[in-house]
Amino acid sequence: MPLQTYDTQINSVCQPFTLVSTSSDPKTLKSVYSFESNRQTSDVICPFCRKKNVYAHARHSTEIKDFPDHPKHRLSLVFHYHGYKCRECGQYFTEDIPEKIPHARITCRAAE
Repeated sequence: MPLQTYDTQINSVCQPFTLVSTSSDPKTLKSVYSFESNRQTSDVICPFCRKKNVYAHARHSTEIKDFPDHPKHRLSLVFHYHGYKCRECGQYFTEDIPEKIPHARITCRAAE
């Protein structure tokens, strides 16, 4: 059965991430969706002291595995996100990635 292309839409309501690129390799049967954070630093609240006095400290990226759209196909989601530092309490923290299981590189959908 030949690999078919389908329109796939991934909506994130937990965090403001935007789909920036997609790629699919029919030889390796792997698809990759890349997302970039469009969160404004002025909207970020420190999870430790609950103040809004933070600044973007670094940029990070992580690749997580998701449930495939097609049989025998691998699907990865790459998230580019921010690391922040609080000016009030000095703590470092990063943005949460939607649907990611804590301390794992897999989505909730793939884990089920």
